[in-house]
Amino acid sequence: MSAVPPSAFSMEDANALFNNGFPALIGLHFLEWEEGRAVLGLQVRQEHLNLGNVIHGGVLATLMDVAGACAGTYCPYPERVRKAVTLSMTNTFTGQAGEGLIHAIGTCLLYTSPSPRDGLL
Repeated sequence: MSAVPPSAFSMEDANALFNNGFPALIGLHFLEWEEGRAVLGLQVRQEHLNLGNVIHGGVLATLMDVAGACAGTYCPYPERVRKAVTLSMTNTFTGQAGEGLIHAIGTCLLYTSPSPRDGLL
């Protein structure tokens, strides 16, 4: 495979990376994706709503999880797929949304947890 120049990477390429699995099942799509930032959209439909007729928290958590992971895994070459795993995520839901387009913006922050080990200082 030849490398695609970074300027040729498109949202179509980004969406093609997620055209299967759970993100595809619920309908996530990229609106922006660049180094350190990902903006995903979801057209909230009736099947995304809970019994209170607002978006289910699990759908929102998925949207935030994928946006956050993608912010840290961007690569301008579509054939070089980087992956991430969420180890822990805490959400506080302070508002409600019904049907319509919603966005999640993921940004990449550097987090380190260094710890000295015997003989490795």
